[in-house]
Amino acid sequence: MRWAGAALAMCCACGGDVIAVAPIEDAGPDTLYVSHQDSGYRADAGGDRVTAHEGVIVVAPRVLVLYAGKPGVDAAMPQDGFIDWMLGSSYWGLIAQYGVGSGKRVASVQVPRDQLVPAVDQDAQGLVWMDALDKRVRAWVDSNGILGANALIVFLPDTVNVKLSTRGNYTYQTCIDAFGYHAYDGREPYAIMPACPKGRETGSIAHELTELATDPQSNRGWFSNGDLPKGGGEVSDLCQAQQTSSQGWMVAKLWSNADIRCMP
Repeated sequence: MRWAGAALAMCCACGGDVIAVAPIEDAGPDTLYVSHQDSGYRADAGGDRVTAHEGVIVVAPRVLVLYAGKPGVDAAMPQDGFIDWMLGSSYWGLIAQYGVGSGKRVASVQVPRDQLVPAVDQDAQGLVWMDALDKRVRAWVDSNGILGANALIVFLPDTVNVKLSTRGNYTYQTCIDAFGYHAYDGREPYAIMPACPKGRETGSIAHELTELATDPQSNRGWFSNGDLPKGGGEVSDLCQAQQTSSQGWMVAKLWSNADIRCMP
């Protein structure tokens, strides 16, 4: 889903080992994306609700997972098992039609809460501005490296939500107006999963990672122009709030040009 004035998209609507990390050189921007035009992929005839635009995608996602907070205290429960399954699953294979291949989780890192959401960044309601969080994520990567990844997913600690925008006296925020969002910080795409049950559900994780891969730099990848005025045109936005079970995991349904409907 698009958000006016921001390069992000949102989702409305079992574990592995966590490692310590030492500074590692960033893989560099050249490794992040391959355009659709260069990927060798050509859209199937007949289904063109979403189109490639500039065709910027993440062809082979290598995902770094950051869990902010202290395990068993305020950090999200690890979702490494789901992410590992999803990136190599037949479900993920649905977006092969958009040029995205299978991926992998390269590492999971437990990050002290203060490194990503220090108290100084939060207001009285526990909200942190999206721009402030973006700077903290970039600062963490600058200090620690990207660990061979080309995308990040960040699970926020308990009681923390993101202030997305304002309109008049209304503040748009995660867990009320969105259960997650993905954005681009100028070097790599990242997804933010907020601290509420739906923000940590596998369906919301699937929603954000599939859209991150197919449209990592908003408005430069795959989306539907005709559906943008309705609140979102990316592959999972087009199937908003539709979920299904795939091999025992709950996932978000995705728009398939090849099938001309939401799948699976």
